[in-house]
Amino acid sequence: MAQYNITGVTKEGSVILISVETKPNPIKIDCRTMSITSYTGRQVMHFPASVTTDGCSRTLRWAVEAVKERIKGYCYGDFERLELFIQHLDLIDNPSRVPRECPQGYIKWVQDNNYRISTNTLAEYINEKQVAKMSTSKKEVYEKLITNWDKDSSIVRWWINLDDEKLVTKFIQIFKTSIKSFTWCMRDDLLNFYQQFIGHGLGREVCGENWVDTLDGNRDFRHNVNTFIALKNKERNDKILATENRFRKITELSNEKFVIIVPSDIEDFTKEGEMQNNCVGSYYHDSIAEGRNFIYFIRKATSPNRSYITNRFTLSCGLYTCESRKVNNDENDDREAIALIHEIDKMIKEIIDKESEE
Repeated sequence: MAQYNITGVTKEGSVILISVETKPNPIKIDCRTMSITSYTGRQVMHFPASVTTDGCSRTLRWAVEAVKERIKGYCYGDFERLELFIQHLDLIDNPSRVPRECPQGYIKWVQDNNYRISTNTLAEYINEKQVAKMSTSKKEVYEKLITNWDKDSSIVRWWINLDDEKLVTKFIQIFKTSIKSFTWCMRDDLLNFYQQFIGHGLGREVCGENWVDTLDGNRDFRHNVNTFIALKNKERNDKILATENRFRKITELSNEKFVIIVPSDIEDFTKEGEMQNNCVGSYYHDSIAEGRNFIYFIRKATSPNRSYITNRFTLSCGLYTCESRKVNNDENDDREAIALIHEIDKMIKEIIDKESEE
């Protein structure tokens, strides 16, 4: 059987016309009924088998395959994109990057700028429209941002699409203050501000939905980030000390040989970690704040200011002292200290039982 290549795909009204080499008439596909008229002029049930896309461009092959799949009753996505841009297939290089929308003015903008139809150019077109609607002060920040980041970067896209007027106003204030502060690290400080507040949600985590009100427009990006981190750390530290205070009664079990220490300050953890060369100085902070662990120290009565044994009581599974370490994380092998730990475990369980009764 002779094979004929497709030479073009266009549309007239609701009918898609597929031109075939050497044939005076095109194949016609009625989009309303999905009926097919062959190049012979006869209505047929299937797409003509004699027509091939072997010699077609990538775009034409995509267009024809989208039509064929739609005739079969599926693959609507490609067909819908084809319908949007069927009159401008010459402007498509990569069918996989064809957008799913075609805003008014987009095609003319593509032609005027000698661009190609793609998701990237559509995003740029939408950005330009958004930038054109910006206030003067917001546009000034935008112009400075794009000197440091690509227009397609997340921070620039965020700024273009930001419609929270309160945050826009506060960000502009902080931006201007940062420029006046003349810091060599402003770019990094700005990026850190964006990552902390927009990427990680630091503001809402610390101050809830009204976090923007807490931002200080009279201070630079770094100061604002540090302020919120300090607030976050204070909240966490308060929870840590609340957990520690919950079991402070165990200090009453101190005896002639050992002194039991329950940290009363965050610095106590840091000092213990330094003296013991272990991670208690910071590693367990979150779990203590969340009430999953409790830390206490056992020291010799003859040298109460010198670290001896660091202990971790698990409040999340088992209710017992699950770790007991000497310097450099060596296992606790002091039998008298181990016996004392059993007494401590018993008292902690009694405290917990009493709390549950109240």
